[in-house]
Amino acid sequence: MDQYAGVAGEREAPSQGDVRGRRVRLSWLLVGTLLTCGVITFTAWRILSFAGGNPNRQAMSVFLCAAEDVHQACEGRGAPTAAEKHMIEQRIRAMPEVTDVRFRNQQDSLRDSGLIGAVEGLLGPSAVAESFRVVLADYRDLPEAKRKIRALPGVAQITPDQRSEDARRHRAEGEKKRDEVTIFLCERASAFPNCDGRKATKAHKDAIDTALRTMPEAISVEFVGRDKVWAQWLENTDGDTLGMTSEDVPECFIVRVPDLTQIEAFVAKVEAMKGVAHVVSKQDVLDDWDTRQGG
Repeated sequence: MDQYAGVAGEREAPSQGDVRGRRVRLSWLLVGTLLTCGVITFTAWRILSFAGGNPNRQAMSVFLCAAEDVHQACEGRGAPTAAEKHMIEQRIRAMPEVTDVRFRNQQDSLRDSGLIGAVEGLLGPSAVAESFRVVLADYRDLPEAKRKIRALPGVAQITPDQRSEDARRHRAEGEKKRDEVTIFLCERASAFPNCDGRKATKAHKDAIDTALRTMPEAISVEFVGRDKVWAQWLENTDGDTLGMTSEDVPECFIVRVPDLTQIEAFVAKVEAMKGVAHVVSKQDVLDDWDTRQGG
């Protein structure tokens, strides 16, 4: 059976569906949404294991275009055919910097992505693009390898794995903010049920802000506005707008809840507020990371 599970010469064409529907079916959109408010900077993607290997090596995920895709490199082309996937793999294997290449179907891409449980539970295999896992001999070759791979037709996005030393540093930094809860507001492309496809209004934001500042569990409340979020979004996507505008990314509140035993109940109350899309506690992120690392 062809590992690419495709038919050579037949390209899956983009449908004429609604743009909003395209956006919310892609896992990188949801992940990028969380990254904009700094929730999963150290758990967003698979951690590179160095057991028995070269500590200088670097791995990355090379995501392919999907049938419906808003990456700039994928506009109007659809998903690669089996022949095109084979070509991409051969071109990557021929690069002197590369030591290993493995194709991953949608199911494998979801399993290997390393998404935190809070995100993974919202996704299914159909929401994740096929990918190649690529390993380099030396992390210093990453910029040049990314440049060459990104130029290949059919490649949508490249996400480097996090190196173990960086993961440990981010884990330690995250521990200092274990009491932090991030509250994402509804935006116009939101897929969260509480939003019903509608953007949070000023009245919603004012009501949420007032409610948070009167809740005894919270000791600080910070609102992160759209301009700051959009700048972070562009940084996380290497300047690729992914078909989005600043009006599509979510604003958020960051709240500190010092009594860790109250966080679960606090999250439940906030999730029910009108205009709130999703709530993620740093404590859950840390616990999920520890579970995945067996610690």
